[in-house]
Amino acid sequence: QLGVSVSCFIVQACITIEGHGIPQNMNLTAEIQLDINKQRSQQRTLFLHSSQTKQVFLFQPRNQRTPTCISFTAYLKNETELKDKLSLIVVTLNCSLQEMPMLSSDILTPVLSPDKYVLITKKARILLNCGPDNICIPALSLAANINKRRLFIGDTNPLTLIFTASNDGEGAFEAELHLPIPANADFIDVVRNNKSLSKLRCNLEMENEVRTVVCDLGNPMRNGTKISAGLQFTMHSLDQVENVTFITQIKSKNSEGSRSNAVHLNLMVASAAQVILRGVSLPEEVVLQFTDESLENPEMQNNTLPVMEHVYELHNNGPGSISAAVLEVAWPVEFQGKSLLLQSKILPQSGVNCTVDSNYAHLFMGWEEAPSTKSPSTANIVRIRDNHKRDVSESEFPLEEETSFSMNCTRVRCTTIRCHIGLVEKGKGAVVNIQSRLQMEIFIKKTYKQFTFLSNANFMVKKMPYKVLPESPSTGTAMVNTVIVRRPPETSSPTPDWVIYVSVLGGLVLVALMTILMWKCGFFERKRPPTEDDE
Repeated sequence: QLGVSVSCFIVQACITIEGHGIPQNMNLTAEIQLDINKQRSQQRTLFLHSSQTKQVFLFQPRNQRTPTCISFTAYLKNETELKDKLSLIVVTLNCSLQEMPMLSSDILTPVLSPDKYVLITKKARILLNCGPDNICIPALSLAANINKRRLFIGDTNPLTLIFTASNDGEGAFEAELHLPIPANADFIDVVRNNKSLSKLRCNLEMENEVRTVVCDLGNPMRNGTKISAGLQFTMHSLDQVENVTFITQIKSKNSEGSRSNAVHLNLMVASAAQVILRGVSLPEEVVLQFTDESLENPEMQNNTLPVMEHVYELHNNGPGSISAAVLEVAWPVEFQGKSLLLQSKILPQSGVNCTVDSNYAHLFMGWEEAPSTKSPSTANIVRIRDNHKRDVSESEFPLEEETSFSMNCTRVRCTTIRCHIGLVEKGKGAVVNIQSRLQMEIFIKKTYKQFTFLSNANFMVKKMPYKVLPESPSTGTAMVNTVIVRRPPETSSPTPDWVIYVSVLGGLVLVALMTILMWKCGFFERKRPPTEDDE
């Protein structure tokens, strides 16, 4: 009717009656049902003339012991509509006597013998092109790999599982890839932006209370078929696990060779955090202006010195978080037995605790303390010698002979500011702000001298909030410097009186010359326009 070719078969029902006193016009009601074991939406065969699975009709036997037959044509649905091609098609025939009016009192109403069958069941099989026995035995194989060698905690990039399914045997019916999803993964979709991979139809189903990705590989998956496809997943909740395993397998409904090899993909969980340390000086340059009076008494200008500020930020680029880190800043405090600092303070961000060497803690009390007018006594300072602190004698670095001087920890004495940092998540950071006012005395001994105040910082990540620890702790260093320029204030000398007199006289002479020139040119001899009286 629609011009579509289908596979057809004949359903023939035959009946034979025998008995005593059978009337000539007796009728039987018969009903044939196709594929009765399937639900309506899954039934595979229909009658050709009605496109229904049920046919009701009347049998009219002509005479006893002579079969009366009736035939109907049925067809298989289109192959794309068929899913189950292996199970048998069950056809049933049910017969009953049609009710008849009583003709006379001496004629009995016929009944069916209870010893005879009134319900007949037959079975048919779909021909599968599987040889004489009509039994297909596939040879399924599966290979798979993942685009990551390790799973990093906090990594939000999707994980891609690529698999290749093949069949080197006979057709595999209702062939599907089954992949139970681990508890730490969520299925996103099939990879669709790769031309070399097939875009399969995959669904998320529950199998034994486990979320499972099921992908259709064909029905049948014919001999020589080879399919490659990709599945994408997101990973989460890896904090307390050491590995994640993906298990995948091909399953079919064939009675033999119905499954492929199972592929186990085990991924180790790793933790890592790309932590960087960066610093900046605010401002980048400090200008110390002084007068002749301040040269004699430098303490007078201590309270007016600008604030020098170094800001260090420990920034976590992920993918993981850190739960504990230590930041150490080497801060210059003393040169040639005299203190470089007038006042200092440390402003750590919330969650950061900083301490200073007890020998120099009095220099980091903040602005509330009265400025010190005396340098610390060298007798009261404990000399600390390590890899970045050492004594510097005045003769070793003659300050007056240099045009610039770098105040780093190899040339001046430094103290260590140690900051303990707590939880820092991916994309966030911890900030430590160190501010200092400098002593004026050291910086004004020689005019136009330039200094560089230099601090060094280093950090080490101590802990991460995961069961799996990184292979090596994250470390790093940073350096911040501030240029200090000494410059006397700009003064302007008074203008001599003779310069003023000459300027005024020159201006008057210039005006006179311009007036004479304009008079010679006739500028002042203008003619008035004629009036009515002149006309």
